[in-house]
This record gives sequence, C-alpha cells and structure tokens, in this order.
Amino acid sequence: MRKVSNSQRRKITSCIPSDTPEKDMFEKNIEKDKIKRKNKDDKQKAATRNLFAKKKNVDFNDISSSEEDGSLSFTDSDQDSTDWIPEADPSAFEELDRNPKPNDFVLVSFSAKNDNLFYVGKVINLESSNNEVEVKFLRKSVKFSGHFVYPLEPDVGMVPLNDAKMILPPPSHLGKTKRLQEYLKFEIQFSNINLR
Repeated sequence: MRKVSNSQRRKITSCIPSDTPEKDMFEKNIEKDKIKRKNKDDKQKAATRNLFAKKKNVDFNDISSSEEDGSLSFTDSDQDSTDWIPEADPSAFEELDRNPKPNDFVLVSFSAKNDNLFYVGKVINLESSNNEVEVKFLRKSVKFSGHFVYPLEPDVGMVPLNDAKMILPPPSHLGKTKRLQEYLKFEIQFSNINLR
C-alpha cells in the first residue's frame, strides 16, 4: 500500500519552454526560488553577524589626549571583557611560589643539547627528602591542537623539584564522552616554548 504524504509536489508537464506561457511560468518559479534562497542567506548572515558582533569597540569621542605627558587613554564602550590567556615564557620562569601538591599539573623542563624541552605532567607524589617530584607525563595530542593526552604506556618519572618550572591551572576536558574526556586543555599558550 502506498504511503500518502501531506506535502504536495508541484506538477510539471513536460514541455520545451520557448516563447510560450510555460516558459514565462518556469522563469517566474526560478525567480521566486532565487528570492527565497537570497532571503534565507540574508537571515543566516544577519544571525551570524549578530552572534560574532560582540567585540570591543573603541569610542573615539572618549579618547583623551594630553600634550603635557603624551599619553592616550582609551575607554571601553562594551561591558564584556575579553578572556586573556597567559603565555608560558621560558625567560620569565622563576622559583615556584609553592611546592606542587599531588594531582597538580606542572610544566617540567629537560635540558637538551641546544635547547630546553618542556613536558606537561601530573604530580603523583612529592618526596621532600630528595627534593624530587614523581610525575606522570602527558603528550601533545596529534588530533586536537593545544590538547594533551596520557600515553597508552604510562610515562612516570622522578624529576628534581628545580625542573618543575610552572604549576599549571586545572585543565578543562574536550568533551562529554569518555573518549573525549581523555583530552586535556590548559588555559595557557605554549607557543614560545619547545613543548613535547
């Protein structure tokens, strides 16, 4: 038994459109479809523009300049604050403010021939007698840039406390599924360092 649908198809008779009423009707239908498509595209573009339009706007009427001190001050007309992502700079590494605790994530430095190599790891244990930290290392993800993943074969090592250069903020997970939960992302840019 044939299924009856509610939607009606346009019935078109086969013809060769020439200077006849069929050709005029055919052209009108094409024009209607173009207008519908254009309106739909315009609506999508407007929605996209509105979605991404929240940027910082500088109101040039509020710029004040003083010739005495030569400084400019800008005022922000938008109340949204942009997220600033800190950068890991190898020249700015200082002593840690505190010793890393278990379950902290740290940036560890290893000296190579020409350069320092950096790895991200999770602190498992802190041995204060030897000034060493037991770290379970992560690897950069090949699939998702800026994300880290634990290797299939656990990479655990003892590292001198002086080689732990930075305590990283808690990571965020990539997704909600168990497989995507394995991918960790830190809110720090690692572009200036040789990270493995």
